[in-house]
Amino acid sequence: GASLSGTPFVFSNVGRIRWIGIAIIAGELLQSLGIFLEQYFVMQTFTSPGIQFGASVDIQVSSLIAGFAVIVLSEVFRLGTRAEEAQASSI
Repeated sequence: GASLSGTPFVFSNVGRIRWIGIAIIAGELLQSLGIFLEQYFVMQTFTSPGIQFGASVDIQVSSLIAGFAVIVLSEVFRLGTRAEEAQASSI
C-alpha cells in the first residue's frame, strides 16, 4: 500500500502495476488462443456441403499496447519511488 506520507510511489505498487500489465497481455493472448481452439474444433468436427469453416488467430493489438503501456507506467513508478527515497534521505 501507500506509505504514511500518502504517496503512491512505493515499491509494492511497482510490482502490482507491472503484474496488471502482464495480466492484460496474458489475458489477450489466452483469449485469442481460446477462440482459435474453438474455431479449430468446429472446423474439424462439423462438416456441411457448401459451408467451409476456418480457424484464425485474432489478437487485439490495442490490448497488447495497453498492457505494455501499463508495464512502462510501472517503470515510471519505480523511478518515482527511487527519486522520492533519495529526496527523503537527503532531508
